[in-house]
Amino acid sequence: MRANVAVGSFATEPLNLWADRCPLLSESDQNDRCSDCPLSARSELLQVCRSHTTFKPSVSSLDIIITIGIVTIMTIRKAIVSANRLSRIVADPAPPPYRRVPAYLIRRLQMISTALMAETFEDEDLPVSQWAVLTIIDNHPEIDQSHLAGLVSIDKTNTGRLVDQLEAKGLVERRPNGSDRRVWMLCCTPLGQKTRKRLLPRALAVQERLLSCLKPAHRELFIDLMSQVVVANEKYIRPGAGRRKPKSR
Repeated sequence: MRANVAVGSFATEPLNLWADRCPLLSESDQNDRCSDCPLSARSELLQVCRSHTTFKPSVSSLDIIITIGIVTIMTIRKAIVSANRLSRIVADPAPPPYRRVPAYLIRRLQMISTALMAETFEDEDLPVSQWAVLTIIDNHPEIDQSHLAGLVSIDKTNTGRLVDQLEAKGLVERRPNGSDRRVWMLCCTPLGQKTRKRLLPRALAVQERLLSCLKPAHRELFIDLMSQVVVANEKYIRPGAGRRKPKSR
């Protein structure tokens, strides 16, 4: 007698009647374990063999059946994984090229940082620009207004207005320069220093929140790389650069 044994969509050649027991079904096979093939595939094939107890294939034919079964299952699984990956690619297309442009990213990051600071200080009578000026003055006592404008990256006219506002709040004071009466030196008042000390933890928490998406080691690396780029291009820092110049009449 001869019979066909099918696995999935594949079928073997007619198999010869051979013995009472499949030669490959050892004691370990009874527990559906095999070191040469996946458990799921082996289990399916053993069911096929046991359902044809009257017709036993030769050793070489059974090896062919197992090989075909394993290839079939692996092919189906690979197709499923490929389909899932393709669906993710279609659902999440690549970002447009401009989102990899440094100028675009730097501008966006600056806007995000400013928004977070404004949110943190919304209950204080201290806009972000005034906080920036107060920070520089506190770190550089007796700085002149021209130098201050360069460090805070704001044009001299607007820097002067911010200093006036801080002075009106009692946070900053102007002191005459002994060597040049045309120059005024800027210092924080005791109230200004007290305000800086009180708000500094909140300002630092904003920076932590801004970089919270990065691992600690990556945060340090990110700051180091930004500093390297800034230092290498500081000669281009001109407060007010990029603004449209008024048309001459």
